[in-house]
Amino acid sequence: MGPQRLRKTRNRTRDLDQISSDILHPRRLEQHLSTLPLEDLPALGQLYCPPCARFLESQHALAHHQRSKTHKKRLKLLKEPAYSHEEANAAIGQGTDNGIATFRVNPEDVISRVSRDRIMAIKKAAATAAAASSMTEGSEMDVEVEQQLMDAPQLVEQIYDDDDNDL
Repeated sequence: MGPQRLRKTRNRTRDLDQISSDILHPRRLEQHLSTLPLEDLPALGQLYCPPCARFLESQHALAHHQRSKTHKKRLKLLKEPAYSHEEANAAIGQGTDNGIATFRVNPEDVISRVSRDRIMAIKKAAATAAAASSMTEGSEMDVEVEQQLMDAPQLVEQIYDDDDNDL
């Protein structure tokens, strides 16, 4: 069986959204069945399985079909709600953007990112302090390095206090 056989439209059944609308609105199902020629259908179209969109030949075949794996899978698929046009448009990025964010920011991610930024600032200050200690006294970086050295212990204490409060 080649890939062409899988794509043939004559073997195509009704889609899940069509079947779910048939089940919710029996009038649509009647309209669909009235368009089909009854003399070409098995058992003259009397035995029909709406979830599978399939005509069967006898009552025994219908009972056997309802116990089958394919019928049970189709019932499981039909329990999920059908996709709406809004969901389809949102999936391809064509939704309405009214400025309201639909996603939520996890506060723990923000806190951990801020803590990482503070730690990087402290490491940078320590590296600058180490570089400053190797420099001579008369350079222009002495004032900045001294200020960072004075702020570094306070930043470390603040980070540890913030982390303890988060727990």
